[in-house]
Amino acid sequence: MAYEKFMATRGGKGTRFFGPYVTVNKGGMTFNSYAKEMIGDGFKFVAFYFDRETNKIGFWFWKDACPGAYALNWHKSGEHFTVNGKSFFRAYGIPEKIKKCNIQHFPLEPDKKNKENNDFYCIQLKPSKEKPVINTERR
Repeated sequence: MAYEKFMATRGGKGTRFFGPYVTVNKGGMTFNSYAKEMIGDGFKFVAFYFDRETNKIGFWFWKDACPGAYALNWHKSGEHFTVNGKSFFRAYGIPEKIKKCNIQHFPLEPDKKNKENNDFYCIQLKPSKEKPVINTERR
């Protein structure tokens, strides 16, 4: 019997998505390196928005502090960043919505409704029809 190489599909160390993705966990979100490339690295804060009808989380990125904004926590490598959002998650029941989706990785995209604001992005809290494309090559 021949060996088969196991390829994890959940992400993890050494695995990266092709394209901008946000990973949502218990109390925060991690934006991958592709999201950083799309948004830019000059931002230090983000304000959260939520659309109850479509279950979308909106992100408005800021270079300077503004009322209600959360600080971005950049990883040492500068490749990705995280943001704590526990109080936002509690206010809108985000953990329950994530459980219903049965996934933690959501594609990040510019919000089509806010075309005049280039710094506004969103994720849709619903199961994706297609699996994220994963790069399994080590860098």
